[in-house]
Amino acid sequence: MNGTPETLSDLVDIPQLKKLLDTQTGISGMPVGVIGNDGEMIVASGWQAICTKFHRMHPEASIACRESDAALSKGLKGPNPEERRCKNGLWDIGVPVMIEGKHYATLFIGQFLFEEEPTDREFFIRKADQFGFDRAAYLAALDQVPRFSREKVRKILDYYLELIQDFPDLFPRK
Repeated sequence: MNGTPETLSDLVDIPQLKKLLDTQTGISGMPVGVIGNDGEMIVASGWQAICTKFHRMHPEASIACRESDAALSKGLKGPNPEERRCKNGLWDIGVPVMIEGKHYATLFIGQFLFEEEPTDREFFIRKADQFGFDRAAYLAALDQVPRFSREKVRKILDYYLELIQDFPDLFPRK
């Protein structure tokens, strides 16, 4: 490789990373994804049907997804994670993937709901009606979204904060 690596894919074996993220998602139940600074999905594991079959498939709803992803990525200050509710009502936590001081991508933990918060079903019914989704199918997908305690989310986040520090060493590009 000549010069400075431009993307995370220049530094990291993405199929190896995907395998680990799939394993961790299977253990914890927490969806996770890595999105490049250009907004392109690098890796996704355990993403929810409410996102993949509804929000990200609908032209208007997918705009809200991309805007939420971009706002979370751009709102990151240094190496610190940030949690936000996306425009479509689910929680995400963004963690900057920093390698030698450069922000290469953002690791997204989510989509999920907090156990401690009641689910605003009326919000999601309005979303179904707004975008013309089959209400019963959409609400069934909502019911499948994982719910975690804040304590469990903190533990999962701590795991990923440790992991991303070593991405290039753990998953060297061959």
